[in-house]
Amino acid sequence: MLARIGFAVGGFVLLMFAMGGVESLFAHRGFAGSTAWAEDWFTSPDDADVDTQPATVPDVSGTYTGTVNDDRDGSGSAGATINQNRKGLTGSWSFFFHGGTLKGKVDSNGNLHIRLKAGGRCGANFKGTFQNGNEITGSYQVTGCRKGNGDGGTLDILK
Repeated sequence: MLARIGFAVGGFVLLMFAMGGVESLFAHRGFAGSTAWAEDWFTSPDDADVDTQPATVPDVSGTYTGTVNDDRDGSGSAGATINQNRKGLTGSWSFFFHGGTLKGKVDSNGNLHIRLKAGGRCGANFKGTFQNGNEITGSYQVTGCRKGNGDGGTLDILK
């Protein structure tokens, strides 16, 4: 019986000692600090950058010529000169006897959104794609022109 009491008291003292050690680790952040250090040690800098690298946009700058198929004016020649600064695009365009400036953006998938400006409020919104490293295709919708509203067409130009 004395052995059982001694065993119970010994177990209780050991338990209290262990509880104090665990409580001390949490109170002094020894546990969390070790974990954080281990994560830093085993995480390579390259692992952290994999998902955060921005996708690069294609280089669409250059001089293009090709064809336009306009809903009102039919088929004809088209051209554009495009300058690029990262995703931003500027330049000039011409269809038939019309022309003006352009401003827009390209994304990492080669999708283009360009505003073609002719004069005053008259212009067109172009949506297309850059493909094969030298071709822009897509469609446009005329906006801001009294007679041209609702007009649109397609464009296919090559570098």
